[in-house]
Amino acid sequence: MTFIIDAKKHENLFRNSAIGLFDTIENDKIIKRGAELLPNLDGNVYLKSPSEQNKIVFEEADALSVELYDLIINEIGGIPPQNGKPAIPPGSYATVIIALGENRLSIETALELRQKLYESDLLVGNTDDKEYQRVRIFVKIDEETILADENILNSTVKEIVCRIETFGADEEILTEEYLIDEKLDTLAKNVSNRYEGKTEAETAASEWNTCTQLQRESNRYAAMAIRVKLNLLGLDLKHGFKPDSDCTGIFNARYGTTAAFDLRAERKKLEKEIKLARENEKKGIAVPDSILSLKVKDEIVDLIERNNEDFTDNARNNLAILEHQRWNAFHLANDWTKRPIKKIGAGRAGRQNGAAKQHACITTFHGLMELREIQKNAEKAEIEKKKEKQYIEAESLLNADTIRHDFNTMDFLSGILTGSGYYICEFTGGSQ
Repeated sequence: MTFIIDAKKHENLFRNSAIGLFDTIENDKIIKRGAELLPNLDGNVYLKSPSEQNKIVFEEADALSVELYDLIINEIGGIPPQNGKPAIPPGSYATVIIALGENRLSIETALELRQKLYESDLLVGNTDDKEYQRVRIFVKIDEETILADENILNSTVKEIVCRIETFGADEEILTEEYLIDEKLDTLAKNVSNRYEGKTEAETAASEWNTCTQLQRESNRYAAMAIRVKLNLLGLDLKHGFKPDSDCTGIFNARYGTTAAFDLRAERKKLEKEIKLARENEKKGIAVPDSILSLKVKDEIVDLIERNNEDFTDNARNNLAILEHQRWNAFHLANDWTKRPIKKIGAGRAGRQNGAAKQHACITTFHGLMELREIQKNAEKAEIEKKKEKQYIEAESLLNADTIRHDFNTMDFLSGILTGSGYYICEFTGGSQ
């Protein structure tokens, strides 16, 4: 929930720039999701929409009254149904950003809010009998001030487990590091290269230089999400001199990459077989029937671990699902919408239309499997249209696969961090 001065004006501006985040609701039912250009009541125009909702509500609230604090407390702690209004379920994690335009007011509001959340027993959550910091508070200041001193913000009451972080001071905003964040861009370039399968430094640099601004921002946000995912594994991401203790082994154990890389090995074998068959075909050597009819199990193609017919509930799969939700939210916030099924074709161009800001991957994790089948059939149709003689089932599946991208960053994290100055360490809380 966002509490902001002149809320209605800002709501209208944001709704215009991020139409994909807002659903159209009538009689408490969603008749059109923001990600959809047209109503899709029968669910047959677009691939399935994610069940996760982006709850964005703009409210006018007086920062100097109890009204503001009650609104935030109710959002975090939840409230039962009242006066015909639906219940607000409790939140498991909350980030509060305070930017009231004046340093003293913002900082004092943050301190007061933390105190009230502490009194309401909302600062600490519990999961699997383990406590965790439930709320994080950030305060925007426009210049350095004694009020933002660490001893005032975070050292006065040891029992209150909730750090208040400041950001936005002129001294920080005007530094070269802020304007040209080379640390983050190095990591983002590595993420981009991994996505494109590039390893050569010169080629990788060329790829980054030709990226659109949206693609660069997308990779930057993917890079920033690495730390969040590591935190969920009880680990953290730091920049600077790497200590003697290396947590890469701990990461591999908690993340679980063994099955993934066994599948990648099988996939590489498959790709080599197909490549050899294509090369022989160009030389006039007939492609063996065993290759033409080659079938592959789904898990070799999409690299996701399965439990019977559904996805296995483990750290690696869950972080990939989280990554896809993040990717969806990024594109919806940048005014992209879902691509209608009838417009989906073969390859990358068949999934997305940059001019229309439409993308077929804006769907559920299961929806990506449906997309793969649609693209596989589209690819087969393209081959038949060109009257090509050969069609390899496995090749079309490999080309149509997109779900692997949601695993790429964490599966290849060690290589992505190489040369970036970042390293994995145990999570201790606080900022970098």
